Amino acid sequence: MRIILTQKQLTALHEYFAEHVVNDRPENIAEALVKSLVMRVFQKMNKKVYARLQGMGYSLHLTDEEAMAYYVYFQNRFIGEGYQYQQLLIQTHINQIDQAYA
Repeated sequence: MRIILTQKQLTALHEYFAEHVVNDRPENIAEALVKSLVMRVFQKMNKKVYARLQGMGYSLHLTDEEAMAYYVYFQNRFIGEGYQYQQLLIQTHINQIDQAYA
């Protein structure tokens, strides 16, 4: 699955992931599995953020498992005050994933 992002969108998501998702502690094995797959998405974001000087695009290509984990991780999660932009981006991605896999 391809998630199309602009530089601004990628940067905003990357900052949110770095501040919140990376430090989130899973409560059980199922959450740990989902988080490990979501961390793969973060690693892809890292590569894109640091490669932007090379003129590469900003879109992310997710495997089926990564896309579904992204969906599960963020489906019912409150992003937090001050992160409305990221919330809208993530909700858009969740809708795209739902359409692709539902």
